[in-house]
Amino acid sequence: MMAPLLWDADRVLQVTGGATEGMFCLGQARSRHNSRCRWDVTGKEYSRVRNILNRISKRLPHTVSHEELSRMASLGLCSYHVDQTAEVVDKWQTILANINQLNGEYQRSLQSSEETLEAMANDVQQCRVLIKCNPASDEALTVALARYVRRHARIQRELEADRTALTSLQETQVHTETLKKAKSELLRKAADLSLRLTTAEEAMQRQALEYKGEIDDLRKEKDELSAKNADKDMQIDHLRKQNDDLEQQLTDKSVELESASLLVQGLTRDRESLQSEVEAVGEEIEELRKNELVFSTQLNLLSTVLRHTEQELSVTCQAKTHLTERLEATTVELANLQEHLREMQLRNSFCILHGLMGRVRDSWRAVACWFRCRRRRAPACEEEEGLALATVDGTNMHRSPEVQSSPSM
Repeated sequence: MMAPLLWDADRVLQVTGGATEGMFCLGQARSRHNSRCRWDVTGKEYSRVRNILNRISKRLPHTVSHEELSRMASLGLCSYHVDQTAEVVDKWQTILANINQLNGEYQRSLQSSEETLEAMANDVQQCRVLIKCNPASDEALTVALARYVRRHARIQRELEADRTALTSLQETQVHTETLKKAKSELLRKAADLSLRLTTAEEAMQRQALEYKGEIDDLRKEKDELSAKNADKDMQIDHLRKQNDDLEQQLTDKSVELESASLLVQGLTRDRESLQSEVEAVGEEIEELRKNELVFSTQLNLLSTVLRHTEQELSVTCQAKTHLTERLEATTVELANLQEHLREMQLRNSFCILHGLMGRVRDSWRAVACWFRCRRRRAPACEEEEGLALATVDGTNMHRSPEVQSSPSM
């Protein structure tokens, strides 16, 4: 035979919410102001929860153990709210503690009622003794009570006269009654205010719980934002360090660029000076070419007059040809050097200029040596020319005696 249910554990603990089939998760959704989760519990777990509820409903609430509540809470929570087991068990234990308190008050009231009934029974027994009736006969008790009532009515009429005497005294108590009524009105108002205060306190407690949940959510969001701000601060510090490094690199590059600009300016000035020197050399070469033309003209004139110096002139022509070739080679080399100078003016302009000036100096020295040799050999050539002319005159004298005697004449 099944034991009867002593109390409705499902309704008291609010496990299934009054549903006949199935139940929602016992957890509280923080994102919806701590309302109950709407996730359905599986049929197998729901059946196990119902079995636990039926088992504890057959016992008194104070006999329910913490392990049974924890087991039932773990079966009734979804995977998202499994960490709220302790919270659900605490809520149930609070409800059971309140029930135990109410049961204690009921037991005390029941004991008080039993004591009152026992006192009333004692009073009835004393009445039986006072009216001198047989305790075992209810009919004798009724007759005795009727006789007692009649005697009590006679005594009541006698008391009416006393009441008229007390009327004057009652009028004096009217003011006291008015004060009592005012006092009772004030007590009623105080009770009403107390009830309103209790209702307001309950509403404030509910709001405080809601606000507490919202404050917890805000604190969590604050912690998350603080962590994000810390990460952002670290990233900003890293970016600032990178910015400082880049600015330092930019400063170094700027210094290197300024030094390179100064070097380029110096090379540009060197190139301009080299170009001016090259132009001066070109002008000297042009002047040498003009002198060459003059020399060529003089040599042509001398060749027509001094054919007897053909060998010397051939040597001179060879020397001149060699000098011309060297001049042409120098000119070609100078042109090549100018092209090479344009290409290498930023790296080794000074070396090129030094080589160019050396070559020009060598060419100029060769030309100067040739002129000096030419000037040194000029008197000898004139003597040879005079001898040649004399030989020519002597030949003429052998051929024409008349011409030979003409000078003596």
